[in-house]
Amino acid sequence: MPLIRLLALIALLLGTGAAGAAPDPKSDEFWFGTAADGTPVVRLYYFYSPTCPHCQAAAPFIDELKARWPWLEVQKYSVKDDRKNARFYYETALSLGTKALSVPGFVFCRQVLIGYDTAETTGAEIAAALESCHARRHPRTAQRPPIPVPRSQPGRAAPAYACRSSARSTPRRCRCPC
Repeated sequence: MPLIRLLALIALLLGTGAAGAAPDPKSDEFWFGTAADGTPVVRLYYFYSPTCPHCQAAAPFIDELKARWPWLEVQKYSVKDDRKNARFYYETALSLGTKALSVPGFVFCRQVLIGYDTAETTGAEIAAALESCHARRHPRTAQRPPIPVPRSQPGRAAPAYACRSSARSTPRRCRCPC
């Protein structure tokens, strides 16, 4: 009887390993797709925690980019209480030479950006990198004027968050492990 259980466990592990295999960040299909009209699509992997204030600030910005740019495909992954998503985030970033130990994380075009402050700072950096990446895949878009970056609501100051860590990695964005 124990032999049957062992064989069943091995078969289960082999079966889920093949079916549940994560996409390969070394392939172009991981980073880019093709729209129905044949134009290139850029994939943005957004890793967040629902309890992270920086992630909450980034979410509307990401949603606005997705609505504004038809060539942007956003895939959202909550890493809180989901080991599979957390492992996917960590291993993808690690394959690009970055240790992903905090959120929000933005993984696209073979690069990783971690942290978010405001639409005017970190958001502008993300938007510029996405546009540049898309232009490299679709040269005709390089001739068009840049799309304006979504801004915070007029009259409202960007929220200030107290970080859990005492040292900020950069003056623009926090990398606290929210």
